Amino acid sequence: MKILYFATTMVQEDFDRLAAKSKSAPNPSNQNFHHKLIKALALYNDVEVIVNRPINYHFEQMRRFSYETKKEGNIRYHYVSFINERFLKPFTFNLNARKIARKIFRKKDDVILVVDSLNYSSVRVAQSLGIFHKVPIIGIITDDPSNLSSVNKKFVARINRTLPYYDMYLTLTEELNKMANPFGNPHYTFSGLVEDSKMISYENNGKSLFFGGSIYERYGISNLLSAFRNLPGDYNLLIAGQGPDVPLVTKAAKSDPRVVYLGLLTPRELIKYEHTSILNINPRPFDADIDLLSIPSKVLEYAESGTPTLSTISTPLMTDFANEIMWAGNGKAEELFASISKFLEMSPSQRKALGDAAREKALELFSIENQGAKINHFIKSNK
Repeated sequence: MKILYFATTMVQEDFDRLAAKSKSAPNPSNQNFHHKLIKALALYNDVEVIVNRPINYHFEQMRRFSYETKKEGNIRYHYVSFINERFLKPFTFNLNARKIARKIFRKKDDVILVVDSLNYSSVRVAQSLGIFHKVPIIGIITDDPSNLSSVNKKFVARINRTLPYYDMYLTLTEELNKMANPFGNPHYTFSGLVEDSKMISYENNGKSLFFGGSIYERYGISNLLSAFRNLPGDYNLLIAGQGPDVPLVTKAAKSDPRVVYLGLLTPRELIKYEHTSILNINPRPFDADIDLLSIPSKVLEYAESGTPTLSTISTPLMTDFANEIMWAGNGKAEELFASISKFLEMSPSQRKALGDAAREKALELFSIENQGAKINHFIKSNK
């Protein structure tokens, strides 16, 4: 079976180069999730990725991007050509993506289309191709579009209009399926994917707490900084990522040298810090309105590292990691402080046992290999 996967996902090295030079960094969380899902699908299928490169015309002077094709293992990526201007980018991407797809359809393979439901340009192409060629299309539902940062009402309305029109759904929560799948079409729900990162051995430095993610005040960065400010001892708080509230972090670093801002890291660099810190922290405040619609993907990545994980409440993940992750309530500064203090009182053997248990559970439930088999079975059973 051939899968045409429509997304902004690139070969990882290309994405890292783009993120490093871009004035408006593309979303690493989106790249990481879809990159893993593509790998999971490629374990059982011939996968070709139709890439809408995540390049913002506001911040990139280059106006014409030519077609490129790349191989990553057995996966072929097609970087679709486009003119990088406000109205011309979606038009030229649409036109040129169709040309690539037509060549693939001429081979008469058994084709299924898979698309990131939150990338409107990709959705338009994939859904029209699905109708024209009478092939199944699977929507990947990772979030409610209204929960995304820096999007307007017009974008949300456009995405919501397309959600009911998939033949199958891959969703991160059951509530997302209820939101996106009004006709009750076949769906498979999984909380995320993890990749075994223990290929390289890192030495724990015994002093650092780590947070890596989008830096927004509404995601809890202020509460985390406040909690750490009251923490005694010579521990360090390492913070990685980008976002509009980076100045909160740099200001805190000036007043407290124990706070270190690392900037935007590559996946390999993130893995290193997740492994060498003594505690990985997710401070995102609990919000009952989005709790069942959103999975904090960093928590799964943290759990897989084998380093103990501390997180605010996530109802879907608490079902799977009730005892393997330290849960820090709603994410108020005093709750984070109390939970971190409790962790620091644990013995080295208790910390190791906690981290090992989370890693074992993460790989058991969400490894690319295990979930890849289940997703492949779901698709073949419903196509």
